[in-house]
Amino acid sequence: MHFDFRPPGAGKLPYPIDPEAFAKRGGERAVGDYYRKMVAETRDCLDNMGTYFPQLKGKAYEIVGFVWFQGWNEMFASKGIPFEQIMVDYPVLYATMIQDLEKEFGLDRLPSVVGEIGIDGDAAGGKILDVRKAQAAIADRPELKGKVRFVRTAPYWDPKLAQLQAKERAIQKEQREKLKEQVATELKGKLEGKSPKEQTDAQNKALDQAVRATPQYKAWQAEWDAIFSHWPCHYYGNGRNYCLIGYGLGEAMKDLCKP
Repeated sequence: MHFDFRPPGAGKLPYPIDPEAFAKRGGERAVGDYYRKMVAETRDCLDNMGTYFPQLKGKAYEIVGFVWFQGWNEMFASKGIPFEQIMVDYPVLYATMIQDLEKEFGLDRLPSVVGEIGIDGDAAGGKILDVRKAQAAIADRPELKGKVRFVRTAPYWDPKLAQLQAKERAIQKEQREKLKEQVATELKGKLEGKSPKEQTDAQNKALDQAVRATPQYKAWQAEWDAIFSHWPCHYYGNGRNYCLIGYGLGEAMKDLCKP
């Protein structure tokens, strides 16, 4: 929000960002670039609605709401930018963005729903909690009164994740103990002349491969792959997480859009 989606009404970046980090991010032209792309994509979709969706050709449209669901990258400010300050600025910048979007699309009122960053569920800690507080503070902005809802998504986090992670740790511990001597025998003579670190790394790598080849680990992997498929920042690609979050955001928007 402070950089990529920085709305035009917020002006130039006020933080003492490290020049090298600033150049790496793309410099001045990169500030607010995602905001501009969002507007451009929306305009393109609406202007060419009949082309992209032939069944809507000739139909009129009405923009009735805006959903905001992000937060992971807020935890990784560029060098020189104070994290604590961008957390203070987060709700202010969000309110500015809504006002800018209302002007951009000629809207008298743009209701919006803010979904908190729900990664790690109620077990989350550190900067994730700071981002959640900043997101929740949006609902207190006086300029957004009556047209914003904050939706908690942490309760939707799939508990199966923690259960399977604990299960993997147990399998790793048990199988490594069982396979330790076998792997050491297989490597005997192959590590001569290697440094102590190289020997340790090679042993750990071989042990990891041996563990992953066991029926116990393969069974766990199949169970994991059935419900998780991506990085933590993408909620592990878990369908339960996304479906429940989408439902929560949708219900909040329905409430805002009531006559």
